[in-house]
Amino acid sequence: MKQLRRVASARLWSLSAVFAVFAILAAACYSDNAVTSGVAEEGDGATTTTTIVGEAPTTTEAPTATTEEPTAPETTETTTLETDTGEVEPGTDAEVDKVDGTADGSEETDECRGERDSGEAAEGEDDPCIETPAEGDSLADDSLELDPNLISGTLPNGLTYYIRHNDSPGGRAELRLVVRVGSSHETEEQSGYAHFLEHMMFNGTKSYPRNKLIETLESLGSEFGPDLNAFTTFTFTNYHLSLPNTELETIETGLDVLLEWAVHATLTEVDVVEERAVVAEEYRLRRLGISGRYSETSDELLLKGSNLYGKDPLGALESIETVNSEGLRRFYEDWYRPDLMAVVAVGDFGTNDVKQLITTRFGGLTASEPDSPDWSAAEMSPPSEPQSIFQIDPEYPSAAVVALQLAPQPELQTKAGQRVSLARRLGFDILTERLQNDRLRGTAPFDDSDSFDSSYAPAVNYLGAVVYTEPSEVLLSVEALLSEFERIRQHGFGPGEFARAKQAALRELEQDYASRSTKQDREFANDYIYHFSWGTLPWSSTDARNISESLLDEILRKRRLRQSQS
Repeated sequence: MKQLRRVASARLWSLSAVFAVFAILAAACYSDNAVTSGVAEEGDGATTTTTIVGEAPTTTEAPTATTEEPTAPETTETTTLETDTGEVEPGTDAEVDKVDGTADGSEETDECRGERDSGEAAEGEDDPCIETPAEGDSLADDSLELDPNLISGTLPNGLTYYIRHNDSPGGRAELRLVVRVGSSHETEEQSGYAHFLEHMMFNGTKSYPRNKLIETLESLGSEFGPDLNAFTTFTFTNYHLSLPNTELETIETGLDVLLEWAVHATLTEVDVVEERAVVAEEYRLRRLGISGRYSETSDELLLKGSNLYGKDPLGALESIETVNSEGLRRFYEDWYRPDLMAVVAVGDFGTNDVKQLITTRFGGLTASEPDSPDWSAAEMSPPSEPQSIFQIDPEYPSAAVVALQLAPQPELQTKAGQRVSLARRLGFDILTERLQNDRLRGTAPFDDSDSFDSSYAPAVNYLGAVVYTEPSEVLLSVEALLSEFERIRQHGFGPGEFARAKQAALRELEQDYASRSTKQDREFANDYIYHFSWGTLPWSSTDARNISESLLDEILRKRRLRQSQS
């Protein structure tokens, strides 16, 4: 499933793909500048807000899908206004810097249909389409194990380490320092501090003044600069080094640099003043263009109501232009502490040697004080009613319509959570197959379609579908997309569709398993970053294949059982 990051993303509540609460986001290119906004009629169960930059289509009514309560978004009146909207590049996943079936026409009764009115389980109840493990069920022994080739643990001061030997391609290593702090931890006055602090790390540390740090990084063969060696998100900051060899001296030097970044950044006022211009220019490049306008609009739709809203990692320009060394130092000392840090080392080296190097260097860091600021995860509740935004921009090269839903991330370190994840994937794979078949038959108003999975943070996840079309076909594409969701809501999926989706998932699992011996150091390192920051599962390729195959069988077996009992 492709990633469509920052554009939109969602998670299905269940395999039945019921979309009781969803959002529609449309973007297109038109020649003139205008804003068209509409509000649904009072009492119709939906509130719709549309934002259009560019010439609006020559219609005053958006399509309405025939859904049960709550209804799909409906625009009933339009008003044309002049506008001038003011960028994180689509595809950055909130990272400020660079990181590295045929529809068979079946209309069977959905096995969950009678158990759902609103499209989701009541608060405190299990999802009726995701069964609770019973005694003797394979999910009863629920916890999953990490990759046995991974050596991980926690030092007495709270610092976490991940160490793995990998000889693909061999003779190289990847090092990471992950700090579980990002823009969501900033106060209003500290807007952009997490990202600005990341930049400051490359202006020198206690043992590596600026020129010496540059020389050291270049001597290691590592690409240099904050845009190349680090990135900041809503919830964590990552620093990374790629080492050209695995000689003990090289690894020692690399770990020394990570340690300096962790606790010995100099953060002088002279460097802060100089860096302001660099960060402000980055803000202008990213924010004052089409991607900035798109990001602002989509954040309004997707993040409002969460503690991420208004916390873009780039921060506010006013804060960037007034930041000082004292404020950065306070933020650094509050959040850069061992209980919020992880050191990752992957490469062609002796794991015991590297573990000793990490323990010796980072074990001496002082544990956090009892009154240290609390780290709180991002929180977000699903919207209570459908929402939509239509954004039309003269710089947008074509048009796209996105339908998505927010849902909590399942516990991926359990079988039950992995099963939910697989069920969601099957549902959207089937949806994509249907959309593609409509296109191939020539009955669709769009040119292409896809499904996607994306996250702003562990609790802010989306799964959804996108169709690409011409600007003149946007409203028809919205109608086609919503109609397919309604068809799924009413009739569920056919057995042939499930079988094809399962086979596609199995093929992907087999391909991943077959390529296990060529998995690169960087891929392993990224797995560990997200395990530490977001609680994902870095399990072995063998477990991923075998357990996922078993869970796929279980999903289909229980579906057939429910059908036979209905």
